[in-house]
Amino acid sequence: MKICVTSTEGSLNAITDRGFGRCNYFVIVDFDTMEFESIKNPAVSTTGGTGVKAAKSILDKGINVLITGNIGPNAFKIVTGAGIEVFSDIDDTVLETIEEFKKKKASPVTSPTNSAISGTRGCGKGRGYGTNN
Repeated sequence: MKICVTSTEGSLNAITDRGFGRCNYFVIVDFDTMEFESIKNPAVSTTGGTGVKAAKSILDKGINVLITGNIGPNAFKIVTGAGIEVFSDIDDTVLETIEEFKKKKASPVTSPTNSAISGTRGCGKGRGYGTNN
């Protein structure tokens, strides 16, 4: 079984990232051997369709389980439509998250955990959105 964990960096000791579409990396771990592959998230700096692009980037990796903090409706539909189970119980590091999953302490996610637009970054950071400049 392969497990994908959202993270800030591409290693087992990386801090997990609670967001799916805007995480920096996906760390894909073989449950039995603990061998891993890390993929830089191609959607991290996109302005629209972030969750969809992120979801599509991991579909062909043979993943059975995705562990993340939050996932929007479009990404959730793509991931679960591909037969990938989603869990949201993440710990401090990727390795700790995998260890907790092995202990069967994770709870499955049965619906999106945030709205399609709640993960947007950049708006309201002094860029003049909503002003008459």
